Amino acid sequence: MIFLGLSSCYLLYLHIRTHAIRRAHENIDKTLKASEVILSQFDISRQVESKILRSPHEDLESYLEAIQQLKSNISFFSNNKSFKSSDGVINHSNNLLAKALSKLEQEFEQIMSSYRCVVLFIYCCPFYHCNFIHRYFT
Repeated sequence: MIFLGLSSCYLLYLHIRTHAIRRAHENIDKTLKASEVILSQFDISRQVESKILRSPHEDLESYLEAIQQLKSNISFFSNNKSFKSSDGVINHSNNLLAKALSKLEQEFEQIMSSYRCVVLFIYCCPFYHCNFIHRYFT
């Protein structure tokens, strides 16, 4: 048997406690980081909702990015069904996605209808081979 002095026993005790506190601190940091990721996923549908409710005509790039974020959000919560609110978030995100796709379809139809007259004229015009028509309408 090895007999340690009182000060050595106390130092060993401090070392063990310090190690335990350090490990607890690391676990808390990991938990906080994981929580931030999860909370940001919960927040995504709320953040992109304002973009989705606007028209894609204003900023198509941002609108398509919002749609992609919604798809990622749906995928995240579909893979992590253990969260209490995941079904609610998935339903909300799916509803927003349906609205976004509907707005994109409306925008596409509007663009196509505004160019319909020109396209019909070009393809129906008997003078399509004419340089003047070709130069200004194609």
